[in-house]
Amino acid sequence: MKCTNSDTWEEVERRFGTYAEEKRLMQFVTLPFTNGIPQVFKDYCQAALTMTTTESSDCFMVHQNDARGYVICADPMMVTAADIKRTVNVFQGANLIIAQIPQDLPAEKMELLSFTSRQINSLNASLALFNFAVVCDPEQIPAVERALKKCYDHISRLYAYNKAEPVHPGIGLVPSVTAVIVGHWAQDGKLSPEHFQSRAHNAIVYGGTAEELLRTVITLFSYEGQWVIDLLGTAGAGVLVALQLRRNAISTQLSQEQALQIKQKLVALVADTPSVGN
Repeated sequence: MKCTNSDTWEEVERRFGTYAEEKRLMQFVTLPFTNGIPQVFKDYCQAALTMTTTESSDCFMVHQNDARGYVICADPMMVTAADIKRTVNVFQGANLIIAQIPQDLPAEKMELLSFTSRQINSLNASLALFNFAVVCDPEQIPAVERALKKCYDHISRLYAYNKAEPVHPGIGLVPSVTAVIVGHWAQDGKLSPEHFQSRAHNAIVYGGTAEELLRTVITLFSYEGQWVIDLLGTAGAGVLVALQLRRNAISTQLSQEQALQIKQKLVALVADTPSVGN
């Protein structure tokens, strides 16, 4: 009640609906409240307040594996740093932004997406480096790289091989190939080995599902405790995987309906998956 400036619990239930449900609040029961209100619970209450006071955007937050996962309702092509900061007040910049683009994405839309990814960190000068990873089909590589070069000084190209593809008679294993094009921005204009997890070559193999590919990308280009933005095209899988890997994560969804679907997945993740180390 204190965090939401409410006088009674009945008022909390009336104002915040599902945010006040017991199954949602149970995620905080193991946190220490004796020396004050934990920051993660303050963030949860702030998300609830945002839901009831902001008409132009939506925000939802869960806590899992010592990380925070948010869903905001915003246009992935146009979302700004200010939009994110307005609804996720603890946001201090994203170390990794992920987009999985459709095959028919026009070149001008790809350029807009590249620009959007770059300016999301425009208010956060403290970041030494951040990465924008675009998951695409191999034939899209030229268009994606052209777009990224307009905003990023360094570009990496990885080929991801799906080891779960079936064996074709007479040919053997012919795995499908997905491209991962990564734009890197460094504060001093230079990249150094400590900026990334160890990677000896530009080919990666993943376990057959989209989630496994995202898990590989997130592990390569971010560290525990950092921020990941699931910008486009993963149907929320990026934010779910990032939470499991102890990254703070934000998913941007164009419509209220899409945002609600991701919220339900996050609630199920928290309810069904025990925190690592517990």
